[in-house]
Amino acid sequence: MPSHQPTTPPESVAGRQSTAASWTTENDERLKQARQQGLNWQPIARVYFPDKTANACRKRHERLMEKSNAAGNWDTAKMEKLGMAYNDVREQMWQILADRVGEKWQTVESKVRHTLQYTLIVRQEHHD
Repeated sequence: MPSHQPTTPPESVAGRQSTAASWTTENDERLKQARQQGLNWQPIARVYFPDKTANACRKRHERLMEKSNAAGNWDTAKMEKLGMAYNDVREQMWQILADRVGEKWQTVESKVRHTLQYTLIVRQEHHD
């Protein structure tokens, strides 16, 4: 019995041709920038990567973020950005927990920080 070989490439759900085009460094940078602008996956795929699906863009971004975090890419600029963001939302963030446990937000922040420091010290002692 002869096997049926399709003569045209399969199409994705979105109607785009399925391609296995690799991601370039430029594509990776464009993808990260688009995501930092707050764009969702459908617009990113449509505007920046018309040959890729939204799901392909999402998966690539996840891999890039995992790779970045695994490499410890927390340079001074990134840490400063984190610190500024933390200061912007510090009170509101801790207030949510404080309201749930009936304490002041400063008390909750202090207790959590103390607990985390203790946990890190204990883990370090077990690894030495």
